[in-house]
Amino acid sequence: MTSEQAIELIGSAVDYSQQRSKLLASTERLSDAEAIRREFDEWLNPTGDCLPLMPCPRPEAS
Repeated sequence: MTSEQAIELIGSAVDYSQQRSKLLASTERLSDAEAIRREFDEWLNPTGDCLPLMPCPRPEAS
């Protein structure tokens, strides 16, 4: 996975988490919405210069 692909994937995950949190909040599932917000808080508001990620090797083709 390239850096650009990783950035795109992270952006998509953050967008999804925000949409899901808004949906849950609109249906009065505030504790669930807050749990999602807390789960992605470091991605939404990273501390320091970069978001610490651990690279994972791609699975080998069978």
